[in-house]
Amino acid sequence: GYTMVMLSTCLSMRPKQEDRKTHHLFGPGYDSRCTGGYLTSLRGSRLMLVEVIEKRHGIDRPSDHAMNGVINPGGYWYEPPLMEQASEGGSSYGGSGVRHRSA
Repeated sequence: GYTMVMLSTCLSMRPKQEDRKTHHLFGPGYDSRCTGGYLTSLRGSRLMLVEVIEKRHGIDRPSDHAMNGVINPGGYWYEPPLMEQASEGGSSYGGSGVRHRSA
């Protein structure tokens, strides 16, 4: 089963076409792809809780970095992304395609 499905993107990250699982899903084996939007399974949640609480004893890095290497066995990316995370001062968009400026 899956651990997480990354619904958002940033830094123009796109999956490899040869990893297409279904029309919109690519994986498994993918790291996080920014954490602006994602689905998590019970298995994925448990893996992350063990990583953050038992192994690291708390949050010590950005959430997307914490997911990398933990969710990969069941990590998928959704295409096209439903939202795009912008860097500070950049613009982002939601599924409507309407761009929003960061404050």
